[in-house]
Amino acid sequence: MGRILALTATVILALIVWQSLPAPPPQAAAGTGEITGFVKSKSPSSISLSVANCSPAAPETRISVNGTSLQAALANYGLCDRVIAGVTSQTSAGVASYTLTSLRPQAATLSGRRRGALLALNAALLLTLTWFFAGDVRKLLFIGQDNRYSGSTTQMSLWFLLTISAYLTAFAVKASCGVFGLNIPTNLLMLSGLSAISFAGAKGITNKKHNDAVTAHAARTKTSADSPRFPQDYVQNDDNQFDFGDYQMILITLIALVSYLVHLFQFLAGVELRAAASLPDVDTTILGLFGVGHGAYLVKKSVSDVKS
Repeated sequence: MGRILALTATVILALIVWQSLPAPPPQAAAGTGEITGFVKSKSPSSISLSVANCSPAAPETRISVNGTSLQAALANYGLCDRVIAGVTSQTSAGVASYTLTSLRPQAATLSGRRRGALLALNAALLLTLTWFFAGDVRKLLFIGQDNRYSGSTTQMSLWFLLTISAYLTAFAVKASCGVFGLNIPTNLLMLSGLSAISFAGAKGITNKKHNDAVTAHAARTKTSADSPRFPQDYVQNDDNQFDFGDYQMILITLIALVSYLVHLFQFLAGVELRAAASLPDVDTTILGLFGVGHGAYLVKKSVSDVKS
């Protein structure tokens, strides 16, 4: 029954996401000073735009490109990008010809409410899919094997949810406007990788120390809690004492998440409809703090008592 509910919720959320997407930008008619459309082909001296779509069979309008500055600007655009070309036109023998005067990308604009709704809906979509496959979402994403809220598990889950929700939202916005392709920048990938390394490292250290303690018949082995405690488990050790290493890791994780969410919210205000667009990158300072915080957490984990 739970899987049926999860699948039903997933379908409903997917439909709501689709209905919440922005309408494609309007296409301006040729001859009004601007031509909008998809880049079909380009060369140093010309660019061809298609108003309909990016397929090879779509009719296109050829625009001459003169001047080194416009030719340099043209190099920044790729095939199937949606652009707005400022033009001057001349008619000779009933045939119009166009010369480029400016070039800029089209963008899909979203209100603050729609941005928040799309991000929340995509995050909910991921959670319902997790519910469908795993059943107990809280246990899988936030609670460790010792039945306590786990800092390493939580930070990896939160970064996964934020990164994939951001990707799905931006990709869906672009796809609804006929443009596909989205890159994940280097620092964001590195930060996600650090989350995974911290999670795997913490698990490996805990398992090794527990196994060593069992082998040595140690009296102090890690025991399971009766029930998870929120938020105490994130900042206290198993003896209910404040743990600065855990506190530092969870604090840096929250700062990084909020910082990136602000950048992402600004990015989604006007998503450029370019095939090679990327999600906003993570600030290098945040990346450095994140690495230092997680490194300190793993060092603390390796030298502390098996119960910590």
